[in-house]
Amino acid sequence: MSDRENKLVQSYEFAARMLRIMKKAAREAQMENWRYGLPNIISINHRLYYAMPDGRMLTQEQYDLERQK
Repeated sequence: MSDRENKLVQSYEFAARMLRIMKKAAREAQMENWRYGLPNIISINHRLYYAMPDGRMLTQEQYDLERQK
């Protein structure tokens, strides 16, 4: 394996490790939000959705109405 190929493989391995670390951190943050009763905010097609701890998915408008109650 050439030096260039070796560096490329190392770069892919590093990127894969970083991705695993970041996904784990994101999952832990989501679980912590839910433990505190907070929603996780998700953007789908530039529209915000709120994933509530009880499993409901609310649009931003629905979430704002619920907060006003």
